[in-house]
Amino acid sequence: MKKLVGILLFLPILLNYFPALTGAQDYEKPPLMKASRVLPPELLKSAVHQVREDVTSEGYLYHFIVESQFGLYDIESLDLLRIRVHEIKTLANVIEKNQTHEFMNGLKNQLYQTMNAPVQIIQDPLGSISAMGQGVGKQFQRIGNLFKSREKSTQEDTGLRTVMVSAEKRKLAAELNLDVYSTNPKVQDFLNSVAEARARGTLAMKFATFAIPGGAGIAVSALSYSGNVEDLLRDNSPMDLYILNEKKLREMSFDSYRTGRFLNHPDLSPRHKTVIVAALESMKGVSGREALLDAALNTEGKESLALFQENRAVLLSKYHARFGRLKQIQMQNGIPTAVTESGKNLVLLPIDIAYWTEDAEAILHGLAEIPGEWDLVITGQITSQGQAGAEAAGFKVITGFGQN
Repeated sequence: MKKLVGILLFLPILLNYFPALTGAQDYEKPPLMKASRVLPPELLKSAVHQVREDVTSEGYLYHFIVESQFGLYDIESLDLLRIRVHEIKTLANVIEKNQTHEFMNGLKNQLYQTMNAPVQIIQDPLGSISAMGQGVGKQFQRIGNLFKSREKSTQEDTGLRTVMVSAEKRKLAAELNLDVYSTNPKVQDFLNSVAEARARGTLAMKFATFAIPGGAGIAVSALSYSGNVEDLLRDNSPMDLYILNEKKLREMSFDSYRTGRFLNHPDLSPRHKTVIVAALESMKGVSGREALLDAALNTEGKESLALFQENRAVLLSKYHARFGRLKQIQMQNGIPTAVTESGKNLVLLPIDIAYWTEDAEAILHGLAEIPGEWDLVITGQITSQGQAGAEAAGFKVITGFGQN
């Protein structure tokens, strides 16, 4: 009897050391990584930028600190890092190769700053350039509905008032593979200054020769759609894009309330919206595409999440075109999932690092209750414990999707 009492008293301590005996799970904390181990050399360091070695992660996205000649960038997500590094290299390339030019030398002094000075990212990508490129007639077409009760942003106060200047700005961005709706203030300052000078006829310099491969067009290059997204962004004002996207969504039979919420969402730039609409359009015949439109509203005011929503739509389109045609997209517990024509269930996530958390367990086990074969497809990597947990829940795990 004394022996039995002793065992019972010791049992709680024993269970703390062997949680498997209780059925409890060991969950992972966000992993700490090293930039030199997760980044290719061209992203890690160049003559004009350096990614700090310590990399944290939050919400399955990496968190980077980048030192550059334009200041210190705080960047959430590998996708956003690719964009920022491209922007930094492009601006530096243009400025350094033309610094003997009086105008470009002045621009260099305006844009360059100390390495550790933080760059304040523009928080309103839609408002930043929403007034650009509107003809007199179009200015009143939807302006009340779009911008009622919204104060003017800093970018709208830069003096870019004419159709000619805004058209030059879009053309310049296209020449350099930059996003005209970028939230990087250094990009906006550069585009604004050069576009104004070109529109006035005081700067005849050609910029296409200074473009660096890649940039804004990377994500949409694999899309199959009617019309080129980059051409649409170059040739159309935000108001024109609004009208074009509204027309396309109406042709896809999306209701006006859902369409209005999406097109007026303040955290999605005209670029985000145009790319998402192009992705939806490329999946013609797939039912339930409105689930992606609804999901795109969940950005929490973060550009990294707006880019996440854009990339998910693009990658589903890519999967549909190249790997297995989709039959249906549907929202399951707040997550868009897809069913292929062969009957496979698919969860596709453009994330950097997947690891085993209580949320991941609940989501995957919840989805696995739906009968059928399940694939978990992610663009980044997964920890060994995360993979074991996903496989135990019944998922086949595919990593690195869309990276080649």
